Amino acid sequence: MMANFYRTPAIGTARAYLPAPPSAETGFAVAVDQVRQGTGFVTTGPALLFTVGGSRPRGTVDAGSRDWSINLASVSAVEKVEILVNGQVVQTLDGFPGKGSKRYSGTVVLPQGGWVAARAVGGEASGPSMTVFPFAHSSPIWIGEVGSTDPAAARAAAKDLLRGLAFSEEQFAEGYEGAIPAGLSARSAEARRELERIAN
Repeated sequence: MMANFYRTPAIGTARAYLPAPPSAETGFAVAVDQVRQGTGFVTTGPALLFTVGGSRPRGTVDAGSRDWSINLASVSAVEKVEILVNGQVVQTLDGFPGKGSKRYSGTVVLPQGGWVAARAVGGEASGPSMTVFPFAHSSPIWIGEVGSTDPAAARAAAKDLLRGLAFSEEQFAEGYEGAIPAGLSARSAEARRELERIAN
């Protein structure tokens, strides 16, 4: 959305990039489906193409030691590039000081389940971008099968999300002065039950 405030970034400040579909079928519905499937990357500036073991985002890769590569381009500086496994940074690499592009490659050891992704973060924001903090983040490449999880990582993430949910519920109570809409309360309670199931 774009509210009528001078400080609100324009539509497109944060955006998703997707691979061109392999068939002649194009259009908004196809793009939305690709976003749901997690086939590309999100960004406020840098362009980031990530592969692991030959697989791209939404693809799968086997556990164990796997080669990865990143092609990164940006019209402004990038502070650092990170490889994440199940939400934890496992490798950090230097970015570059100004406009440019760079190819990165390396090896990562993957557990039996979960996901691996890459992100580029930081650097001073510059025009014409309206972003406050430049970043790009790939969608996940799944380990073993799409949607797989690592039990320990899933429990830790659920506990983090429970803390976030508790904070949101406090904000709801304050913002609605105790009269939280029934639908919002129901969705919050459903989320809490599911997160507690995972956490325990």
